[in-house]
Amino acid sequence: MIGVPIASFLAYSSTWRTPFWVVGALAGLVAVGAGIMATPRAPRQTNLVPLGSLYRRQFRTALTQMPVFWALFSAFLWMAGLYGMFAYIGIYYTHNFHLNVAEIGLIVMIAGFGNMMGNIFGGRWSDKLGKRRVMGIASVVAAGSVVGLSLLTQGLVAAIGLQVLWNVALGSGSTTLTALVSELSPSIRGAILSLNSSAMYLGATVATAAGAMLLATGGFVRVGVLCGLAALAVGPIIRYGVQDHRARAEVSPLE
Repeated sequence: MIGVPIASFLAYSSTWRTPFWVVGALAGLVAVGAGIMATPRAPRQTNLVPLGSLYRRQFRTALTQMPVFWALFSAFLWMAGLYGMFAYIGIYYTHNFHLNVAEIGLIVMIAGFGNMMGNIFGGRWSDKLGKRRVMGIASVVAAGSVVGLSLLTQGLVAAIGLQVLWNVALGSGSTTLTALVSELSPSIRGAILSLNSSAMYLGATVATAAGAMLLATGGFVRVGVLCGLAALAVGPIIRYGVQDHRARAEVSPLE
C-alpha cells in the first residue's frame, strides 16, 4: 500500500533505477536478518517421501478432486481479473488524464487502501452472509467496476472512485476465496494452498500478457472486458463447482 507511492516518488525525484536499488538493499537486509535470527534445528527422523512422488500426488489430488480443481481455476481467474488491468493502470492514467509518476503512485496508494478494507471486511461479510454469496457479489462488483473504469476517458475523480470500488471487491473476494480454498480438504491444506498461490501467479502472468496484446490492438476497453469476464466467471464457479468440504471424505496426502 505504501511501497508503490514511495517507489513512484523516488523514481519521479531521481531516476527509475533508484527504487530497484532500494528494494535490493532492503531485501539484502531482510536476508541477513533472517539468517541471524533463524535458529537451526536438528532434522527429525521421519518417514520421508521422495519429493517428486509427493509433488505428483499433490497435483493428482488437485486434478482428480473437482472441487479443488474448480477452486484453483477460480483463483487463476480472480488474479487474472486483477492483473490484466492493474499491470497497465499507470499507462491508463497517463494516456487518459496525463498524470505523472508521483500522481499515479498516490492513486495506487488510495486504491490499495480500498483493497485493504476489502481484505479486512471480506472475512466479516463471509461469516455473516456466507462465502459463496460474498464471492458472487464481489465478482459482479469487480466485473462492473473494471469495465466501467476501462470505458472512462474523462472524469478523474470517477475513475479513482471506480478503481477503489474495484479494489474493495477484489480484496474481499481474495480473502473469501483463500478461506474457502483452505477449507476444502484440511488434511492436505498446505498442498492446496501452495497450488492456489501457483494458480494465482499463473493467472497474473497470463492476463498480463493477454492485456498487453489487447492494449496494443484495441485499447483499454478490451482489457477491461477481459478482466470483467474473468472476475464474473468466478461467482458461478464457486457456487456450483466448489462443494462444501464437510460433504466429502478426507483424502490423505500420501495415499
